[in-house]
Amino acid sequence: MDRLDVVAISDAISASATAEEAWRRFSAVLAGHGFSRTALHAGMPLTAGNPFAHGSCARAFGEIWEAEFDRSLRAYRGDLRCAAQPEFRGFRPALDYLSMSRAPLLVDHRRIAASASDEPASALSLDMIERFGQFQALLLPLADPANGTVALLSIWGDEDRDDFTRVARENLAVLQLAGLFLLSMIEARWPVDLADGEAEPDRPLSSRERQVLALIAEGAQTAEIADRLNVSERSVREYLSRARRKLGARNRSVAVARAVMAGLL
Repeated sequence: MDRLDVVAISDAISASATAEEAWRRFSAVLAGHGFSRTALHAGMPLTAGNPFAHGSCARAFGEIWEAEFDRSLRAYRGDLRCAAQPEFRGFRPALDYLSMSRAPLLVDHRRIAASASDEPASALSLDMIERFGQFQALLLPLADPANGTVALLSIWGDEDRDDFTRVARENLAVLQLAGLFLLSMIEARWPVDLADGEAEPDRPLSSRERQVLALIAEGAQTAEIADRLNVSERSVREYLSRARRKLGARNRSVAVARAVMAGLL
């Protein structure tokens, strides 16, 4: 398999006329490299018992395992972290991980299950293989959990083959970068509107708000921005909140994307 080309992926997304078309083009590129089972979920509040539920998840593309399972998952009204249903067992560790980390997570269920350990992880991995035919799982967080929401690109290996893990490791950085670009483009070009009363259009960004967005675009986090601008972290969050409202953006990534597209940065 060839290495993924983030420029080619970006071109495919940019040529799309709708968010759904952008997802189809993006997932088709991944499928051509052996990643045929993919899904994207975004705007999921970490405080929700089921961030995937209708009314909680702002965007959903692709299927987690199959259409029927996705429908039952999104209709579930309890807390996924303590759900008794066997089919939901894998969500607690996944959501716990997403609440703490922005780093990609690659899990080889075959290796864990073969360890013959009594650890819960071994039983869970065996269950994922036997129940869903999921031999590997790759979770790519696309949002800072400090924002209180989850955005996740998920890729699964549904064949018992060694090259999935190898190719996934070789392309981790490109996959996450491409996922971030896809999400930013979707939310910038086809936004989910803010709730009534939250958006403040037609108000110009202040110089400080632009500085904060520019530093976020460089990858700086709240503490670093506060240090570089010699202000408090609370002030940074307030500048960002104001900028988001003025740009009608649900999160910092969309705010940066819209500011760039408008020539403000």
